[in-house]
Amino acid sequence: MIFTPIKGYEHLVASTQLLIEEVFARGGRVEILDNRMNHLLIHLNNQAFPVVGTTYIQNTSLLNYIVCNDKVLCKKELLRFGFDTSNYQVIKALEEVEHIQLNYPLVVKPLDENHGRGVVTNIVNSAQLIKVVKESLLLHSVLLIEEQIQGDEYRFLVIDHQLIGVIKRIPANLMGDGKHSFRELFDQKNEGRGTDYKFPLMKIQESLFTNYLKSNGLNDDDVPKVGEVHFLTSVSNLKLGGDSMDVTDEIPIFFKELATSITKKFNLPIAGIDIIIPNTNAEEYSVIEINERPMTSMHSYPFKGKNRNAEKYLLDVILKVNKER
Repeated sequence: MIFTPIKGYEHLVASTQLLIEEVFARGGRVEILDNRMNHLLIHLNNQAFPVVGTTYIQNTSLLNYIVCNDKVLCKKELLRFGFDTSNYQVIKALEEVEHIQLNYPLVVKPLDENHGRGVVTNIVNSAQLIKVVKESLLLHSVLLIEEQIQGDEYRFLVIDHQLIGVIKRIPANLMGDGKHSFRELFDQKNEGRGTDYKFPLMKIQESLFTNYLKSNGLNDDDVPKVGEVHFLTSVSNLKLGGDSMDVTDEIPIFFKELATSITKKFNLPIAGIDIIIPNTNAEEYSVIEINERPMTSMHSYPFKGKNRNAEKYLLDVILKVNKER
């Protein structure tokens, strides 16, 4: 599936573009109130529906917005409601590292960042942890240290407490075909991708590519073997050029019900639940975070898999909320 930006709205994020396209399909029109915040006024059925950032609608709770935007508050609430999430500690100074009582491997996350920025994974010993924390504290005042849960990472999109789609997120990678060089594979992979979420898939960053080659003693004109996969990062975030695989039909009902129950407890009309699952055949998991403003376009234009038409369900809940007010 190839995403084509909507003419005249290319400056907006892809999720908003798809929502606008759905409004047009239903005979409505859209007024852009603010480009920076993707603030829209949807005119449909002789009514006006305000939307901010594609998914902030009239019944979005300010309280839950604050909770979900704070990694520590979110983990505390998850635990309070009885959901599994990884053990963690918060530190503000390097000397606090010696008091860390967590099991390796660890993950370090800045509390003031999102979209995978500043995240360091696979920390396996205290010396490595000290180095990472020291470097991170130069840029950030508070860090979240978590036990790293081994498994695949999934994004569950829930709208109006209904499971819409499940995406398996794969870190940015290049797969060899025995013919093309790393540089050629990099350029091919970035075709049809964009930046700043204006496309459902993000371009792999040049710095990520060159740093990987350098750290592994490779050259951009080297030709990797057929089927040889090179992961350029361990962070499975689309912002960094990761791949989105739709696996909605493959995920057991236990995990689907888990995601919808989380949105009910947090009273979220729209949410993206990030969950690490070690084995989909066992009922084990760890909730990473809750996104109250999820990227819906990844479910409509995944790297591989079925289009779940998330924008249709999104517009449905916008209309429903306005009707109930």
